[in-house]
Amino acid sequence: MREALSLAIDRQQIIDHVMGKEARWPMPFASFRYSSDMNVARWDDWSRTALRYDPARAKQLLADAGHAGGLRFTFWNTALPGTPFMVQIGEAVAGFWEKIGVKAEMKTVEWGAFDPMGRGEQKGLVGTASMYRTAGRPEPIPRYATAFVSKGVQHIFGDPQNCPPLCQEGDKAYEAVVAERDDAKRAAATDRMIELVAKSWIAVPIIEGMGTWAVNPKSVGYFKPIPGRHEFGDVSERMPRPEQRPWP
Repeated sequence: MREALSLAIDRQQIIDHVMGKEARWPMPFASFRYSSDMNVARWDDWSRTALRYDPARAKQLLADAGHAGGLRFTFWNTALPGTPFMVQIGEAVAGFWEKIGVKAEMKTVEWGAFDPMGRGEQKGLVGTASMYRTAGRPEPIPRYATAFVSKGVQHIFGDPQNCPPLCQEGDKAYEAVVAERDDAKRAAATDRMIELVAKSWIAVPIIEGMGTWAVNPKSVGYFKPIPGRHEFGDVSERMPRPEQRPWP
């Protein structure tokens, strides 16, 4: 059913018309084309097929799941600081879902009200869908720890008191990554963690967008937003490495 909801989304339409082409095709959760410790080419190829727009297949999957007559649920729509367009993306997604017989009851809330719902017992989110944003990091695995590891903050797979098989697999996959010192083996372990989450269709990427921030050019210097880097834009790509000369 979750895969059907993904196949119903026309991501290119969102990129072209909601984002005015200031976005690009996404990759799996918290992974980007500049990410390290993962097979970028593999997941770039995967996303082009797995995240395609295929409403006919979506309807078939819904029917196979026992929802041929339609489906209804609550959709929490929110926007994090710097990315106000998240609300418009959520509205577009709900429109695409309606075309396959899925009715999303929209509840648009401020991030300050939504964020506490994603912590603790999360009773208000059980059985619902929600909009979210994950900012780019050089390594994807820290965001997986926050979201999918049972001892993390968001408990998307489960928590220590209620950890079903998928949750247990997620914990083991994460431990395999952080325990591995060999670079190649760690990258392979990261790919396994990404695959576990991607194939669950619990966290479904929609687009890779850019954050918008007001900066003082006299204090900050050159700043250019790039997809996936919300807080720093391209500054993080240009920061001097330890072996390089520091900025004045």
